[in-house]
Amino acid sequence: MAIGIFKYLDSLGVVHTQSFDILSVKGNSPDSVRFVPPLLNNAVDGSTETQYKGFQRKFRYELKAINLNEDYLRSFLQASAKSITYQDFGFVTQESQVVFEEDNYENEWIDGFEHDKKYVIELIESTVRTVFPERWIDNNPTDSMIGYTKIKVKIEGTQASPELFTTNLGKLAITTVGSLYPVISLLSYVVVIIANGSPYQDRKINQVGDIVQSGGNISFFLALSDTGADSSDTYSYADITILLQPIL
Repeated sequence: MAIGIFKYLDSLGVVHTQSFDILSVKGNSPDSVRFVPPLLNNAVDGSTETQYKGFQRKFRYELKAINLNEDYLRSFLQASAKSITYQDFGFVTQESQVVFEEDNYENEWIDGFEHDKKYVIELIESTVRTVFPERWIDNNPTDSMIGYTKIKVKIEGTQASPELFTTNLGKLAITTVGSLYPVISLLSYVVVIIANGSPYQDRKINQVGDIVQSGGNISFFLALSDTGADSSDTYSYADITILLQPIL
């Protein structure tokens, strides 16, 4: 039986994994791609020119009845960082970082029977590629997400005046384990910032604006939500995790 291993990272930085029986899958070969960036220039003389730098595979998974794991699937689709690994007759594909681009999904009742459902889910690879990956790999798949965390960082920015954070500077001068952050290029990685304030207070921590390049570092803005309570010492804190997904 073919299975898909659906993995995602929640807002607390915990990795969750669940296997689903797969009826069919399209896209690993690859069968369908989207070019990046999707730019087609039209010149004044009527000629056209593309500016494609890479591509992303498009996947279509058809899952068998999953009545016991519907909540997991919803959490998976909503997660910012997620991946799928496909296995069939002992062969394993490379782990693929994916995104769900729709704002809804709907199951199908097989033969009109409520307890015999199937799901058809269309996803797109979040990794930008320049060459096609190998169809199968012999070894077990490995998690390609790289993460760096700084524990209990004081957050002082507001929605009106967000606070700037830069790796290897200020409050992010070093990681929790005392090491420097690596050189991070937005051309080499898809970067996800997770600011988790729930261990310290009720007030949420929001990322404001986009992540930008600062030499070999990255910069981003964080701000306290306008509602919620601070910690007992009247300040607010967050565990900041920087996730890197390599662009292959």
